Amino acid sequence: MRRAPLAQAPSPRPQFSFFIADRPLSNARRAVKVATFASIAIAVLYPFNVKFGLITKDMPLKYPWHYVPEGIMATLSLLGVLAL
Repeated sequence: MRRAPLAQAPSPRPQFSFFIADRPLSNARRAVKVATFASIAIAVLYPFNVKFGLITKDMPLKYPWHYVPEGIMATLSLLGVLAL
């Protein structure tokens, strides 16, 4: 049995060509902003909250392993701010 040829997609309209071409760059910028905000929010909620008592007081610290999330979140937050 012979298959029918696939229909070709219509060519994009000129008014949408710039919109489509600009999309990946704007998505990357938005992703950097969201990831930076998420890194800072997570850093404040967990490692720096426990270390400095920003939101809750008297949470147990488990050093030396508590340095790991502090370093990771500080690095991610700093790199995100520099990328903006």
